[in-house]
Amino acid sequence: SGAERAGRLARLLGECATLVSLKLSKNAIGAEGAARLAGQCTALTELDLSAVGIGDAGAGAPAGALGECEALVFLNVCNSAVSDEGAGVLAALPEALTCCRVMT
Repeated sequence: SGAERAGRLARLLGECATLVSLKLSKNAIGAEGAARLAGQCTALTELDLSAVGIGDAGAGAPAGALGECEALVFLNVCNSAVSDEGAGVLAALPEALTCCRVMT
């Protein structure tokens, strides 16, 4: 499943301390996969989760982990079924996040 593949990628991300940009657009990782990845992105400045199907549940799960990603300045969750409720959760991310794209 997409979440399982995201879990394998998350383990690899833990070993990539210099990776700053990750684009997963149109990969069906879902909410669970996004949550697995978010906890491993401490060096990322850019994370593209557009069209991955995270929904509001997925916005909440990674938002908690992304709060630890102080370097993150760009997050894209366009076309991922995130409503105003999910966008509100994402709005609480670190102040360093200067661009967060949320469109349905």
